[in-house]
Parts: sequence; structure tokens; C-alpha cells
Amino acid sequence: MCGWRYAYDKIRKQSHQQQLVPSAPQYKVTASLGVALCNKSEEFSESIKLADMMLYKAKNNGRDQTRG
Repeated sequence: MCGWRYAYDKIRKQSHQQQLVPSAPQYKVTASLGVALCNKSEEFSESIKLADMMLYKAKNNGRDQTRG
């Protein structure tokens, strides 16, 4: 697993441990993450577009995932 994917999956999994409403533990926290690496030959806006595309791919693929 790539270093960035490991780090983001760890964040995503830790979000599962959060309890937003103590009186209603049935409500769970999930996170979908879209990741894109930016290099010097690309415009920053293109990396943002790619990260956004990956976010929607994660959401449409069942949510609670990391894509990049």
C-alpha cells in the first residue's frame, strides 16, 4: 500500500471511532477521501480536479473509502 493511502486510510478508520451524538450511538462517522498528487509539471487546479473526481468515485463506489 502506498504511503499516502496508508495515512489516509488510517484517518478514515479512526473516524469510525468518533461518536458525534453520545445519546445515539447508532449514528456512525464515515469518511470518503479523494487524493491526487501534484507535481511541478501540472497545474495545481488539475490536481484539485483529479482529487475531486477521486472523491466522487469513492462515494459512488459505496462510500467510506479512499481513492486516488
